[in-house]
Amino acid sequence: MAFFVHAVVPGVTAEQYDQLDTALQETPGVFDGCVAHACVSTDDGPEVFDIREAEQQMNAFVEKMMPIATEHGWPETGVTPRVMRVHHHWVPGGAGRPPPSGRLRAGAAPFHVPSHGSREENREDLDR
Repeated sequence: MAFFVHAVVPGVTAEQYDQLDTALQETPGVFDGCVAHACVSTDDGPEVFDIREAEQQMNAFVEKMMPIATEHGWPETGVTPRVMRVHHHWVPGGAGRPPPSGRLRAGAAPFHVPSHGSREENREDLDR
């Protein structure tokens, strides 16, 4: 079952986020199970949005990421990320959504993540 994670990280600068991202790119296996990731800059600090294939992969990411974030000066925020089960996910123009005719393109397979959780209707502007 896939999970959506929304983390608000007050007090972290865009530069600190970029430094952490660079360090994580060099960390083997840290992105295992990551379906999608976006970071939005706000006046208070970044907000991070992830979709993870499974809760275990999400927890493994946090265990690898937190020591690296601390090394890069991320403050202890005390803010708990919001974690929700994914009802459905697709990527526009990707293999996960059939064309208007209802037929899949050759070689395309639908990507649907069923869940018993509630469907979130919120959409965020993911421009950085």
